[in-house]
Amino acid sequence: MSAKKFFMRLRVLFRDKSTRSLFVYILIAIVILGVAYFIRYRVAESEARFRDRYVSMSSFNDGSSGTMALREFLDSLELDTKPVMESMAAERTPTPDIFKPQSVFDKDGVILVIEPRLIIEPEDVAVFERKAGEGYTLIFLSDSDDKIIRFLFPEAESIDMFSLNREWTVSINNPSNKISFDRYKIFDGVDNIYFPGNIRLRKVPEGWSGVARDKDGFLIIERKIDNGKLVVVSDSQFLSNIYIRRADNGFLAYRLISHYLADADTVYFDEYNHGYRRHLTMLYFLARPEYRNIILHALILVILFFIAIGVRFGQLKYVPDIEDGRIYYYSEGMSGLIAKRQFEKEIFNKITDNYTKLARIYPGKIRRRVMREIEDLSESKRHSLRALFDVIRQIKS
Repeated sequence: MSAKKFFMRLRVLFRDKSTRSLFVYILIAIVILGVAYFIRYRVAESEARFRDRYVSMSSFNDGSSGTMALREFLDSLELDTKPVMESMAAERTPTPDIFKPQSVFDKDGVILVIEPRLIIEPEDVAVFERKAGEGYTLIFLSDSDDKIIRFLFPEAESIDMFSLNREWTVSINNPSNKISFDRYKIFDGVDNIYFPGNIRLRKVPEGWSGVARDKDGFLIIERKIDNGKLVVVSDSQFLSNIYIRRADNGFLAYRLISHYLADADTVYFDEYNHGYRRHLTMLYFLARPEYRNIILHALILVILFFIAIGVRFGQLKYVPDIEDGRIYYYSEGMSGLIAKRQFEKEIFNKITDNYTKLARIYPGKIRRRVMREIEDLSESKRHSLRALFDVIRQIKS
């Protein structure tokens, strides 16, 4: 169907008063929903609105487990925050300068890998080490003992993970959260600490050094590689939207990141290990309620509009050019009523009567075979729906 015919049909539809009224009702409903959503989000904008069913500590997620609040907090401190949407391993592939996109790592800074959803492979750890060797500080945060062990011992076999977990990590039922060792004074001024996670490191692996611990075990360890560092923090939830406002967690996040930033001012959020890619950067806007609601309401408006058309006028069809349009439209209307299985017998009798009259008026145009079929059906007490449609199709032909 051409665009011209489509808009001509829309004009015909809107000439009907009931259609215009229905369209106005839909617009009013959309406006009411929009105002309700706006009031709801304005009232609750300072709190995480819901608890995520699945943990996703992406800076694109504004739910309870996301880190969007952390990113916006760092933005408010005039730090430059950037999402990393591609694998850091991709930068190793040499390409001509004319084809190579500009790297997101254009400044020194800190790379945050917060509770990755993808499995950390030995190749990923090798890439992290390479970035540290280039002068970046990569901070790996997780409250999963399995992920921490895979990061610390990337070459270990899966069968050894259980024994490594028991040897190197400990799960605490009631963490003390009282710092007993703080090498760089990161916790200075942090009076109240709330770590939702309960994982601690029992000891420091070879080549690593302890940064901070409480009486239950090590919270932060680091490893120096050339001009950069790898840092492991055994808790990640304190940075989530729902917990970053608890106690002094926001201040602690600032102290931790600013310490490793030193003179730099760029914080990179690794979104690749959360499953995001560069062509999905629009998800950042969809995660924000003001943009998401506009798209949602526009989609609802379009769906309801076409549903209303379908309910009022039925499915839009292409109408062929025929000599006697009255017969065509009459048959279409009758077939639509028969499809609902209402007044089947009465409608069929009307069809047979009208067709008989038409045969008398135009005797040369009526096929005898069709006439016999109609007579046979009219004598039958039980009408077949398929037979009725066959008759209608033959009338239209």
